[in-house]
Amino acid sequence: PFADGSMDAVICSAVLHFADDEAEWEAMVSEAWRVLAGGGLFFARLASNIGLEPQLGRSPGRIRT
Repeated sequence: PFADGSMDAVICSAVLHFADDEAEWEAMVSEAWRVLAGGGLFFARLASNIGLEPQLGRSPGRIRT
């Protein structure tokens, strides 16, 4: 029920892994980005790094594992 860009920060702490499939995961992340204000902070803590190894070297941002 939140408006687009209405949040200065979005925190996803060990919840994204509950998605049933890739489409649901993408919907969850898209909703987080939708409500995030421009210049806002998006924090995601993943419960697993399975499948992320190829992405870690190409990130434009900061990643701490």
